[in-house]
Amino acid sequence: MRRIILIAIIGFFVFLSGYSSVWSYGIKCWINKQNVRECGDRIPPEYSKQEIYFKSKRGVTLKIKKAAKTAEQLAMERKLAKKLAIEEKRRHRQAEKDRTLLKTYLTIDDLLHLLNSKLTIMKAKMAAVEKKQAKLRTQFRQLVAKAANFERLGKAIPAGISHDLQSVKKQLDNTRKSLKTWTEQRKRTKAKHYQEIENFMYLKIRDTLKKSTQDEEMVVLRCGDALECRQMWNLSRKYLRKARLTALEIDLPTVLLTQSVNKQKQIAASIVRVNEKKGARIVLQLRCHNSAAGKKYCDSQEAEKIFINYPGYIEQNWKI
Repeated sequence: MRRIILIAIIGFFVFLSGYSSVWSYGIKCWINKQNVRECGDRIPPEYSKQEIYFKSKRGVTLKIKKAAKTAEQLAMERKLAKKLAIEEKRRHRQAEKDRTLLKTYLTIDDLLHLLNSKLTIMKAKMAAVEKKQAKLRTQFRQLVAKAANFERLGKAIPAGISHDLQSVKKQLDNTRKSLKTWTEQRKRTKAKHYQEIENFMYLKIRDTLKKSTQDEEMVVLRCGDALECRQMWNLSRKYLRKARLTALEIDLPTVLLTQSVNKQKQIAASIVRVNEKKGARIVLQLRCHNSAAGKKYCDSQEAEKIFINYPGYIEQNWKI
């Protein structure tokens, strides 16, 4: 028993001795100013911040101490970390917006209806301002004519007419400012909704393409490079105008939409461009009236022709 214990103790100390020799790092290596590797048991102070190789007595590299980072490198890392944090927040906000968008609207026609409703209200308000402006211009011309009559007679323009001229002129200026404000608001509203339309269509198509079995009918074409995709997109736009569909209403870089249907025997279409690392997928889908008759019409031969003729039209009009 004593012999076994003695052997175990000796083995333990041998292990510690080997462990110590491995991790003692007796030899350190660095690169000097002449770009030549030097080794020794002590590192010169001027090389202590560079990359150091710790080696065993047999020359085996046991550890590498990375070089200390310069102030420029640290500043660059902080700048990159800040940029990544901002980008992460942006992605988080966009993901939240996307979830809200999909919860708020069931179909693209809901979005189009909202946009058109807002634009119709703005158009009506602008029309009212323009009508008022026309009346003021007529009133201003009449006042100018009255003032001119007094001047021809060599008489002073009455204070009442002068006052009215200034008042009408001021009102005309206000109508011009009002129309400018409405025009800018209309432009901002369209830009905001166009962005939402692009996002909505992209999210819907992306989710549909991810499904192993597609529930809804579509035609998917592929293009390989920017030139090819641009030509296919231009031909897709022409096809929507040529086919028996509602009129083209939305023309954006990644979405083409014809007007929403308001009759049972009407067909609307959407074409979405899903950009990828190489080229893109261009997807055609149809939209019909939200009724039993409308859904039946989407399964008709008329709708089938629109699907079938689309790739053929692209191929026939392709310019090499």
